[in-house]
Amino acid sequence: MRYKKYLIILLSLFILIIFLNCTESIPIEEKKLVKVYAEMVIMQDSTTLSAIDIQKKVLSRFNISTSDYEKSVDYLSKYPERWQNFYDSVIVYLQKQEPLPKTPDEKILPKRLLSPDKKNL
Repeated sequence: MRYKKYLIILLSLFILIIFLNCTESIPIEEKKLVKVYAEMVIMQDSTTLSAIDIQKKVLSRFNISTSDYEKSVDYLSKYPERWQNFYDSVIVYLQKQEPLPKTPDEKILPKRLLSPDKKNL
């Protein structure tokens, strides 16, 4: 009887371990994947390389295999809400990379007289 308890506990642990090992996960950390994806978008707009060459170059720069990249993108695309969050993160990342438009600093501009009596020079 005692062996049955141990056998049941052991079998339960074995099933749990198998289940945990079989669960699907994303091979590349999502923050890193955001940077990789964004870099590919930037390169598409700034080079004449093919999409495949861009992918190879960027993945090489980040030391990521093509297989891991494809698994990560496939994983995210299976979950629309998660894909949308990922894509939103890419957009935010890209916006942070863009140089901000230069606006004149009002503090250094000379003050102008705007009264109707005097001419503005």
